[in-house]
Amino acid sequence: NKEITITDEPDLRSFSIVKEDTVEQSSQNIEHFSEVSSIEMVRIAEKESPLLFQPLDLRQENNNEEKWKHMILTSSSLNEQQKFEFDKFINYFNIEYSPVVNNKTTHLITDEEGDTLACPLTGKVIQAISRHMFIVSYRWIIKCLEQKHYVDEIAYEIRGDLSCDQIHNGMFNSRTNPQNLLFN
Repeated sequence: NKEITITDEPDLRSFSIVKEDTVEQSSQNIEHFSEVSSIEMVRIAEKESPLLFQPLDLRQENNNEEKWKHMILTSSSLNEQQKFEFDKFINYFNIEYSPVVNNKTTHLITDEEGDTLACPLTGKVIQAISRHMFIVSYRWIIKCLEQKHYVDEIAYEIRGDLSCDQIHNGMFNSRTNPQNLLFN
């Protein structure tokens, strides 16, 4: 096991790598790496943690392949054109579809009023809220199709509903809080 330590002190940066060595060898390692130039630190860090130095797109792609595998989508309040795009999305990314909201469903795709991220309050929306799922604007699937890869859905998460005529972040609060808060 190796431990990498970087400390910032006024006018002094020190960098050390400590291996499972004797105390004397560790002492020599620390002395050897003190006051290493920033270029040398980057080179050492690249060797120790190569994933950190991959291009951001490649790192996201690695994580997102796993995310696609576990998605099960359903939809609510989509018009015919949106349903067509939804089907295209499901087929293009080979994502599982569920006609109902159940304990395996991960995302509900819904229409919104304009670009407000407020949706009609349907039975499926209520079920999705109670199951702490992502409730996402239909615009998210369009963006993924345009980009031809996974796009983070958080920017497209529904933030309110049309019955309240306000943004209340109830969907986000439900998704991020696993407790059932209705009677609390």
